[in-house]
This record gives sequence, C-alpha cells and structure tokens, in this order.
Amino acid sequence: MPAQFRELFAYICIFGTPTDVPTLWNRYQDHMIEDFVHKNVVNPENMALNHIQEILRNNGSSCENFQLPISVPVNIYATEYNVDEERRCDYLLSTLNPEQKHVYDIVMRAIDNENEPQRLFCIDGFVGSDKTYLFNTFLSVI
Repeated sequence: MPAQFRELFAYICIFGTPTDVPTLWNRYQDHMIEDFVHKNVVNPENMALNHIQEILRNNGSSCENFQLPISVPVNIYATEYNVDEERRCDYLLSTLNPEQKHVYDIVMRAIDNENEPQRLFCIDGFVGSDKTYLFNTFLSVI
C-alpha cells in the first residue's frame, strides 16, 4: 500500500496542483515510507523520495519543482536484493504440488532451451488453484 500512496502523492503533485506540497509530504510521509521501514531499509525517506522522483520524472517534472527534499540516487537493484531470496526460492520450489511442479518443469525447460517446440504458455485454472503461487515461484527463480 505505501507504494500506491507514493504514486498517488506524485500524481496529486502533477495533476492536482496542491498549494503546499512540502506540508502534504510531511503530513503523510510515515504512510509513504512504511514498507521501507518494515524492511529495515536505511534512510526510508530517501527511498520513498526516489520512487516519487521517478514517477515525477516520467511525467516531465521533479521533486525540486514542488519544493520537496532532494533525494540521493541509489542503486535500487542492490538495495532491494534480499539474501533470503535464495532460501525463499528453494522453499517455493519444494512446496509446489505435483501439477504445479509439472507445469514449472515444462516452462523452465522452454526457457532454458530455445529449440523447444512449445514456448508460449497459458496457465489457467479455477480460483484457488494456486496459480499466483506458481507465478511467484517463477518470479523468484528467474
């Protein structure tokens, strides 16, 4: 939810033309940094401002235009990498049910082998069949 708050904040700045953006930031900052605080990220305010700056930049603006604190650029990939991700990947793989494991094996074989005849997949299933779990496993592995 904090990421959505940051997005909303950025779009309010761009399209809503608020009169006092720094006060708005100060008032709702705790809600916008909550995910970074929960992950024990160093300087969560800076991370949130980086996210907001990215949205603003994609829309032709910047934090400076709204008198927001200037964020220090960070390498997002290095910051978001979690050492436990490898263990999570192993756990997800070990808990796939037989059908999920079968689908997983077929898709991974196609990813690893460009000569595989079938490389386009549609994974379908009824509600509660753990498609999302399988997708999260793919994302974790890849």
